[in-house]
Formats: sequence, structure tokens, C-alpha cells
Amino acid sequence: MRSYQFSIYRGGLRLDKLLVTCFPKLSRSYVQALIEDTKLVEINRKTVSAHYRVKQGDEVFFQIPSVQEGGLVASDLPLHVVYEDSDILVIDKAAGMVVHPSDAGGHMADSVVNALLFRYRDWIKHDTLRPGIVHRLDKDTSGLLLIAKHEAALAYMLEQWQKRTVQKYYLALVVGEMPAPKGKIEAPLSRSHKDRKKITVSLSKEAREATTEYEVLETFKGYSLLSLRLVTGRTHQIRVHLASIGHPIIGDQTYGNVKENRLAEQSGDLKRQFLHAYKLGILLPSTQKNKEIEIDLPSDLKQYLTTLY
Repeated sequence: MRSYQFSIYRGGLRLDKLLVTCFPKLSRSYVQALIEDTKLVEINRKTVSAHYRVKQGDEVFFQIPSVQEGGLVASDLPLHVVYEDSDILVIDKAAGMVVHPSDAGGHMADSVVNALLFRYRDWIKHDTLRPGIVHRLDKDTSGLLLIAKHEAALAYMLEQWQKRTVQKYYLALVVGEMPAPKGKIEAPLSRSHKDRKKITVSLSKEAREATTEYEVLETFKGYSLLSLRLVTGRTHQIRVHLASIGHPIIGDQTYGNVKENRLAEQSGDLKRQFLHAYKLGILLPSTQKNKEIEIDLPSDLKQYLTTLY
């Protein structure tokens, strides 16, 4: 448990906003949960609400629990379950939601893991940031996410991932027309030396092989709708591979085309990258039989497609 104490020299700010300003690695939802749910924030040794406006002279007492001390918060967040049995859970993750809290302490109350903690208290552990998480989806990517409900199922599914027997398919809308109806992008990936938050195509020794297969489903004026299969599963793989061949994903703020992204937001109200994990093929732990799960495009991406016709 990390403890902090300080005095307020200028009043007026809401308590939650003040703490987020002082501790920028913490999300506002996590700070609110600490104030309202865990009562680990006090003003003048008294608990207050998150919207309390601090006054000059107030003494703030603030404690941040470690993960091992129950730092994760069970949050009542929407969770769309599309398949469930005694071993696994498959959800349709919404765009804008992160999968798990960060090691730096971000998203400690508003991730998929926090929603799982609320809904599945009987099997989710509080002492890890990624309980049951088999794989990840980027914050602004929607779609199918697989979660294991116990250690044996987690080990079984991770082995499938390592052996590349899991079938992972995505839908993406990209700039331009593809060079062929079907194709394969094979380009090794590594962390960028210029920006460690980015991934880049690289021939360096640390680069790892990466393969993405694509099929054109539909073409529009200046755009292509693709079905993509991940042969490997590297961080940002689809986004980087498509950008590297001159066909970035519409709405991708990191690897995309700035002009095209601005146009998509202004003309079609697209506020995130057009990338959706729509199909998953796995072997079920209990029966070892193949299970294929498929979902439709979410409403925001469907709506954007209508603007292209």
C-alpha cells in the first residue's frame, strides 16, 4: 500500500479531478472507485464523495493499494457474452474498452477484467492484472475475446495459441484497392526505436516473423473491405502490416492516414479504427471438438459503410 498526504493551497477543484491531475498514471474511474468504494481517500481524516470540491487548507490522505492487496476493482460494466461453458468465456468486446489494467496502474477500474471481477466473483482472482486472459485486443478494436475460467483451461488455450491452431479472423476497411483479391503479407515486426509505443516492420535481430492473410470482400470508391486471418499474433500486427503496404486502416490514429481519418470522422462520424475481430475457431478444452464463433459488425462500423455506397 502506497500512502500520500498533502495540503490544498488553492481550492475549487473536484477531488477526483485533483487526484488524476496529481497522479496522471491513474484513470479517473479508478480514482473514483478508490474514493467511493474502497474509502482509501480522506479529507481531513473523513471520507467524502468523488465530487467533493477541495478547499484551501484541506488535508488529503490518499492510499493506492498494490494488486496483491486487492488493487483491482469489481466494476458493474456492460459485458456482452456470446459463448460460455464450464471452461471458457467468449465476449464481444466493445471498442474503447481496454482488456486489462496496465502495469503502470492505468485502467484499474474500467477494463474487461474489472467487469469480469464484478460478474464472475467465484472464479476470477484479484491478485493478477490478467486473470484468465488468453489474448488481447487493442482498445479501439471491437470483437471476440477469449477468456479461460480456470488454470487448466488457460494452459490449454495458451498452448493452442502457441501452436497456432486457433483461427482468428478480422474485418477491416482500408484505404485504396488491394493488388489482388487474395494475398498474404509476410513482414517481421519489432518495437520502433524512435517510439517504443509503436511497432514497425523490421529486419533487425529482435524482429519476429509475422504473417497476415487477406481476402477482399467488397470494394468501394477508394476503399476495400477485407477479411483478414492472423497466422501469427504480434502486437498491432494487422494495423502495421496493412499500413506497410500502403493500405492503412481507416480511423487508425497511430498508423493510419491523417487526411483519410479526418475525412472519415467528418463525413461518416467514424470515431475509431475500422477493425473488428469477427470470427474465432478453437478446440474446446472439455471435448477437444472444434467450435467456431462468429459475430456481425457493430452498429458504428455498419453505419459508416452505408456512407460509402
